[in-house]
Amino acid sequence: MQQSRFALDGMSPVRAGQTRIGVAGDIVLGANAEQVLGRVGATAWFPLREWVRDLDLLVMTFDSAFPGPDPKSWEPRIFTGVNSAQSLPLAKRTLFNLANNHSMDGGSGSLVAARRAFEARGIEIVGAGGSREEAETPWSTTVGGERVAVHAAAHHGCHPRPPLPDGGQVASLDSPSWWEQVEASVQDGVFVLVVLHGGVQESHYPSPTAIEISKKLVSLGANVVLWSHAHAVQGVVRTERGLVAYGLGNAIYLPLEGEPVRPHPVPSYDQGLYLEFEPDRRGIRHGEGMLFHREGVRLEPCEATGARMRWFDDLCARPVKTSYPAWWRLYRLKQDVFQQTIRYLRRDSLWKQLASIRPRHAAKFLAKITNARSDARDV
Repeated sequence: MQQSRFALDGMSPVRAGQTRIGVAGDIVLGANAEQVLGRVGATAWFPLREWVRDLDLLVMTFDSAFPGPDPKSWEPRIFTGVNSAQSLPLAKRTLFNLANNHSMDGGSGSLVAARRAFEARGIEIVGAGGSREEAETPWSTTVGGERVAVHAAAHHGCHPRPPLPDGGQVASLDSPSWWEQVEASVQDGVFVLVVLHGGVQESHYPSPTAIEISKKLVSLGANVVLWSHAHAVQGVVRTERGLVAYGLGNAIYLPLEGEPVRPHPVPSYDQGLYLEFEPDRRGIRHGEGMLFHREGVRLEPCEATGARMRWFDDLCARPVKTSYPAWWRLYRLKQDVFQQTIRYLRRDSLWKQLASIRPRHAAKFLAKITNARSDARDV
């Protein structure tokens, strides 16, 4: 896998024998994946399972749920089980972010069931709890002599389930007390890692709103800001103290319908970005990345050469350009209006498709043109 690694912008490669933190994106496993993973078990995730084994800390987002007695009223609901939990790769310490739009799909019972399954494997959680205070409490530890605090929250644009009558909830970016917790960690002089759930799905570029939120956290003193939920790889931007990863893609996303080991209908959902760095609250100096793709239940590293790295370099460079907000608007018009219009017209003969257009379709079309999914609802 060595030829698949690449040093992050302005950083040196990680050093052998040093403290290492690894991060990856969303874990999305439904009921059909539960059946497959019950058969293949620990053979899933190779060969990257071997990579994470020696990490001092691994952080990922578990964007699924365990069944519970209080299912939410809207789709999609993503339920998995103990087979999936048993298949998950482990580092020396493994932490899952549950501040997302699926961890409470079955109500507070989902959290209880997930916590039980994760504890059996030695996996810890952050970002959800039986109360706002518990959900917002950062996970903290000492990693190789460096004190580390991990804060997790969901943006309202990803439509997380609101607080439940029994108090169960996920941490929210809209909560002033969550921001106060981040400030307190910075003032305490610890290495601050923030995991956020939000973004426009399938987009390889972050919205201006996501960039502004990230800049605010960096200005407060956060060392690392990570985004998930877009399910597509986005760029990594170096900051004075660390980095912002606008989209880690998927750690693993098996299709929710049909045969789960087949390629995903959205090709970008089969791609992911792993990052590894040595924590230093004064500033990260050693960090590497690795792009990978899914083949069945295996995660194969991609060689860091040629067109693939030029593509990734563009993902990293474009969001820092001064013209980015205007470019983003055009990008979303292309994705949301032009490409969807072409897809619609190709479903049948041109005249049949034009004849099937109704006023409600025109209204939706106009809304996409005027909004282009660039507002805060979608981050």
